[in-house]
Amino acid sequence: MTYQTQEQQLQLINQRINQLHQKQQSFRNSTIVAMSSFLAANIESGLMRILGYHRDPQTRATFMEDELARVFVTIFDVKHLRHQLLLNMFAKEVEMADCYQMILRGNGLPTKMMSFCFKLYGSHYLLRAIQ
Repeated sequence: MTYQTQEQQLQLINQRINQLHQKQQSFRNSTIVAMSSFLAANIESGLMRILGYHRDPQTRATFMEDELARVFVTIFDVKHLRHQLLLNMFAKEVEMADCYQMILRGNGLPTKMMSFCFKLYGSHYLLRAIQ
């Protein structure tokens, strides 16, 4: 290869890299516009999704636990393993608690799963009990 050919290849590579950077920037801008529109259209749902993409993993996990709890309960319910799931989650909660007063007091996954189950199955029970 001659010096000129190598230089031409290098220029071609640099052009491709610049094109990729431009496309990537365009994609980022489009993503921001789409997420902003989503947030404007449905503030509650949009906020949960936006915070689900936060850089801090702990923040992401916190805001996605509601959805995760719903998914876990639904999947295990379909497989008729909801009882086992809740039993394991509550046992882990008890094991991890510093003192008994803190059991199911936090805003963790076991508490959210219990809350979702109460909403899902407890409402029917309450309606029947009231009638």
